[in-house]
Amino acid sequence: KKPLMVVVGAEWCPACNVLKNTTIQTMLTTGDLDDVSVAVVDRDAEPELAKQLTQGEKMIPQIIVFNQTSSGEWERRKLTGYQPRQPVRNLIRRAVERFRG
Repeated sequence: KKPLMVVVGAEWCPACNVLKNTTIQTMLTTGDLDDVSVAVVDRDAEPELAKQLTQGEKMIPQIIVFNQTSSGEWERRKLTGYQPRQPVRNLIRRAVERFRG
């Protein structure tokens, strides 16, 4: 029942590795990600899934949050490129608020 946050990246991508190893890792340890389910998709290992998730956009990393509103509709929000903690927190907060709405 939680919103789903998907991080799409690649092993060779410096910005993806910084995002995973700093922003995401820190947020995991501080509890910032407790209100979402988190999945990581490697664009090279799962190209078709990555293409569907990113809607064909090539830029990575992408953080995509899917949430169901109180009326049952699905919403999709995303951030593209390296992100520090605050924009990711804001994205999650909006998704959780809409879910609980």
